[in-house]
Amino acid sequence: MNYSKRRIRAWPSFAAIIVFVIPFSVSLAPADNIADSVGKAGNVDTQITDELKLVDEAFYQAFSDRDIWAMAQLWSKDEGVSAVFPANSKPSFGWDDVRRDWQESFDHNRDIKIKSLAGAVFAKGDNEGDIAWIIESTQFASIQTQTGQPVLMPNVLSTKIFERHNGKWLLMHYHASQPRLALPDASDEERASHPTTSASGAADNIKVVNDAFYKAFEQLDLDSMANIWSSADDVTAVQPDFDVPFAGRKAVLNSWQGIFEHSAKVLFNRPSDAIQVKGDVAWSVGYYEFAALRRDTGNVVHLPRVLVTKIFHKQEDTWRLVHYHAHIGPAAHLHSQTAR
Repeated sequence: MNYSKRRIRAWPSFAAIIVFVIPFSVSLAPADNIADSVGKAGNVDTQITDELKLVDEAFYQAFSDRDIWAMAQLWSKDEGVSAVFPANSKPSFGWDDVRRDWQESFDHNRDIKIKSLAGAVFAKGDNEGDIAWIIESTQFASIQTQTGQPVLMPNVLSTKIFERHNGKWLLMHYHASQPRLALPDASDEERASHPTTSASGAADNIKVVNDAFYKAFEQLDLDSMANIWSSADDVTAVQPDFDVPFAGRKAVLNSWQGIFEHSAKVLFNRPSDAIQVKGDVAWSVGYYEFAALRRDTGNVVHLPRVLVTKIFHKQEDTWRLVHYHAHIGPAAHLHSQTAR
């Protein structure tokens, strides 16, 4: 079926859930469906990957059916759950806000069709994998309910984090983005969403690592950035406006090197990220304002809103970054849509 070019205003709050599975290499091999591709990356226990395949399939079914009840069964009701939708200017925190965003997405789209392109599953935790996440790429197509116009998002990249509760995998966080998505200005009537941070000393340690991350970024210091990342090869990064994630330590660090080499100066303005800690895995969710002076052209790149998810793993008493997902969100006065 052919679809005309998408219009983002047909998606007031779509949480592009579509995922993207990565074998641990720089390039990503397409897959016919998510069930065939999830779990082929890394040393993840077969039982865990099989369990997550079923959850992921149920997630897609609920999304395609626009079934808010079925979607709700897949989510934890922990106050720390969160979601980052492609066309929203801020993350949503707490099940009530996340549910509202899903319902609005369902209300604004019909005849939803989702096709998996590629994906990978990762699992870590104190008890052989109490926390898992899936990184995927999918194609999303629908009909806009109010106007009847077709909507096509050809390559939605997503990160989904799950926690195992009494033997059942439940979603804790969802982040989806479409590279180079044309976005409207942010609404002046943004709804408040209240982030919750784990009350623990570990959350304070994550704040320290987060601060070190932004300091390395601002100083364009590749060595410091490398020290923040895990030395293992099962690390990944979704950089703004790149069509595929970077997979493997070398590829991830090369992505930062390219960004640093194109920037003469970088400045950040950011609120505190919301942090969740679950044993030896943690993640932070937030956004920042970014400004950079391009080395090649001398032009200033100003991104008023970049939405970010980071996943950390505790290794030998040190928290290391293992996944980064960032995309450019809607905001007023957006001068440039890339910061390479």
